[in-house]
Amino acid sequence: MKNKTKSAPKQKVELKKAVINHFKKHLADYVGLAIVLILSCIGIYHFFNLSKIDLYVPLDYSGGDGMTTLVETKLIADTGGTIVNNSVGAPFGSNGYDFSANMMHNFDNIILKICVWIFKDPALSLNMFYFSLFIMIGAISFFVMRLLKIRPLYAVLGSLTFEFMPYIFLRGISHIVLSAYMFVPLSILLCIWSFKDGDFLVINRNFFKNKKNIIALISTILIANNGIAYYALFTCLFLAVVALSKTIKTKKIKASIKPIILIVLIAFFTFINTIPSRIYNLQNGANEAAVTRSMPDAELYGLKIIQLFLPINNHGIPILQKVITKYNTTMPLVNENCTAYLGVLGIVGFLLLLLFLFERGKSKVVSENYKSLEILSEMNVFAVLYATIGGFSSIFSIMVSEAIRGHNRISIFIAYICIIAVMLTLEEFSGKFNKKILYSAVVAFCIFGIWEQVPAGLMGNYQLSSSAYKSDKAFIQNIESQLPDSAMVYQLPYHKTPEAGSVNNMTDYQLYTGYVNSTNLRWSYGGVKGRNGDKWFETISAYPMDKMIKTISLAGYSGIYIDRRAYTEDGMASLETSIESVINEKPTYSENGNLEFYNLSDYNKKLKDSYSEEDYQKLSKEVFNISE
Repeated sequence: MKNKTKSAPKQKVELKKAVINHFKKHLADYVGLAIVLILSCIGIYHFFNLSKIDLYVPLDYSGGDGMTTLVETKLIADTGGTIVNNSVGAPFGSNGYDFSANMMHNFDNIILKICVWIFKDPALSLNMFYFSLFIMIGAISFFVMRLLKIRPLYAVLGSLTFEFMPYIFLRGISHIVLSAYMFVPLSILLCIWSFKDGDFLVINRNFFKNKKNIIALISTILIANNGIAYYALFTCLFLAVVALSKTIKTKKIKASIKPIILIVLIAFFTFINTIPSRIYNLQNGANEAAVTRSMPDAELYGLKIIQLFLPINNHGIPILQKVITKYNTTMPLVNENCTAYLGVLGIVGFLLLLLFLFERGKSKVVSENYKSLEILSEMNVFAVLYATIGGFSSIFSIMVSEAIRGHNRISIFIAYICIIAVMLTLEEFSGKFNKKILYSAVVAFCIFGIWEQVPAGLMGNYQLSSSAYKSDKAFIQNIESQLPDSAMVYQLPYHKTPEAGSVNNMTDYQLYTGYVNSTNLRWSYGGVKGRNGDKWFETISAYPMDKMIKTISLAGYSGIYIDRRAYTEDGMASLETSIESVINEKPTYSENGNLEFYNLSDYNKKLKDSYSEEDYQKLSKEVFNISE
């Protein structure tokens, strides 16, 4: 007993020493990480002009893909889940099981749920989730660069450059599952380790004592749960390049085992994610209409090499503006691939890797950095050959799957490969130059690079979005004050989801406005196309107005919501006249005039009173049989 008492203080002293020694040993890492986090927050505050915006307004409220992300955030706030939503597509509800991609960004959803738990409000939570991506990208990139023994200064500068790539700003909240590219550095790390580290993934009794193996296993899980299959696929393709390179250089098949193990693990975890979707489709039948993809998409959304080098800002230089405008307005297939710009640091890295292809093999002394640059140069060339329009991605689309269409999205991998290449090159030659001069030059160049690559006018449409959001919110709250809890609202025009496109001035997902701004109502829009609920809505949308209103009344709807942007002026006038002639009511309008609402309470009462209770109940059930 006495020995235990005496040993306790000793253990505390030893633990204290161990902690102190740990921090002394890794002080540069902790300081570097702290700098990354602080500068990340400063950059976010500056670039998004946070002092002048209301964070309770979504950064993206255009009615495009960003609206679906806001819907998902609100669903988390309402139910805690992300798949089943009974407040849209009412009374049938909606779920995401038809879209296997919904199961492939689970890590993002965990972070989003944490944001909702902390901030409560969906719009604020989504904004904070988006901002958190910058911080996570910078921190993980710094972690990876330090594992590659890149000195802290270069790791900080490289990570900040990668964190503030044009890609994350241009993808924004609309493509937030792609903006969440924080595990791209881990993908590149796995490739480098697989290529050059002989102790990596060696299966023996000391397997879990090697920290690299633990990092690799965790990384495969994270990669499989991020990037809606794109980032997992690209990682596997790069690992295949590593496997091929190792096999050719060593002339031994077994040299490819390590990258193949990683490919199998990523594929396995990705498959596990899709099981709920597969079970649902087995039980309810496959729904090919839900999401349609085709082989031409691989070239429509392919990578264009020029866009890796074409600036997105003119910086007040007329000649540069002329070049940018001329290309973007005259060349074909300029679409989301415009997000591929590498920035000046990335361009330097790209060119270095091309030059390295001709130089490698000449050096007699092969350093660790040299080995890393060797595989990075091969991965860089492969990425371009694969994703470029008409490249191997077209073969992939024909031979493997049409579901993966946006192959230009590999550009963010190219960006990190190129940034890493610059930092490794600096490491290789740092001893040959005056450190103060070199460090000053690198810091100045990276600051210039970040300034140059961040898109101008990021918050240009914010005031318009803010005004629309506040007008919509007030209008929906007014509707809620007129109707009982859980009442259903029928929405016009009938519009399929997902990916039905715009109708006049109403963008694809603008009808979600009702759901994202309400707390206790259910909305007709949002059911999945190809399922019975959507077929029912499609059928009744073709009815004459008097029959359609009678049908939705019997179905239990308490009002009609109209997005006026979907109609021409004459079409809107005709629609209003036909509705008012049936229900004898005038609508209420949103402040900005985009939306209107008809309360069906009086009409519903009159209709119900015109039947016996038995007949009314019978008719109410029969209205749902029309799509069968």
